Amino acid sequence: MTRTKAKKLPPVPKRDEAPAMGLVSDKNFVKTNALEAMLAKPPKKEAPLLATQKKDYGRVPKYLHTIKSQISAEKEMIAEFQRQQEEAASQPIRPMSEDERDDLLYDMKVKWGKLNEAYGKLSFTLDVPSHMRRKEDLEAEMTQLEKDIKTLQGRQVVVVDERRV
Repeated sequence: MTRTKAKKLPPVPKRDEAPAMGLVSDKNFVKTNALEAMLAKPPKKEAPLLATQKKDYGRVPKYLHTIKSQISAEKEMIAEFQRQQEEAASQPIRPMSEDERDDLLYDMKVKWGKLNEAYGKLSFTLDVPSHMRRKEDLEAEMTQLEKDIKTLQGRQVVVVDERRV
């Protein structure tokens, strides 16, 4: 490619050169402008293309293909999730997870600690029948918690949902 030279601007006037002043023109710019506007031909407007004449008429846009694929993937995920939920709901027996078992053991030990504390606060003299009944209830509950804690420790636990049986 060849470079085209840029047009040079006229030189800057010298200090002693005076600008041309007092130039007068007899031209009536308003009338000239009006005449040019009246004689000018209006610009030609191109007729708009009908939708049926466009080259991509009848084709599904690309973005709709991607959206449709996303929607179908979401529907498949929802169907899979619902299927898993139905399978889980249909089985009344399930294995207890390690986290669930650990949480249950922790809660049982905390409850045993509270019962032991209450048992320690009982008075030595149990001459009132309500005090004796309270002591027996605490002992029974503590022994049952001890048995349950031993049952849960170190074993795989299976949970039976009695509502579905």
